[in-house]
Amino acid sequence: AALRGAIKRRLSPLSDQEISLVGTKDVPHIYSSRAGLFDVDLMGHMNNASYLQHAELARWEWSSFGGSLAQGFKTKSFFIVTASMIRYRRE
Repeated sequence: AALRGAIKRRLSPLSDQEISLVGTKDVPHIYSSRAGLFDVDLMGHMNNASYLQHAELARWEWSSFGGSLAQGFKTKSFFIVTASMIRYRRE
């Protein structure tokens, strides 16, 4: 996911100023992927843990695209997820 974000950044027609706005309320970061074989059950429903795995991959892609991952490597400081919560509304 981090490599995919870095490639997207390099190929992006956006300027660095515009890239810094990606992930804000006005310019959302859009992560797209396909559910894998182990992400769904026999009924075709996505497993609960898979939602968090895809959210984690989206976070890595966004941080790489926005440049914060490269900055973290330079300064040896990284972000951590201390908690996550998903509320499932209905099936």
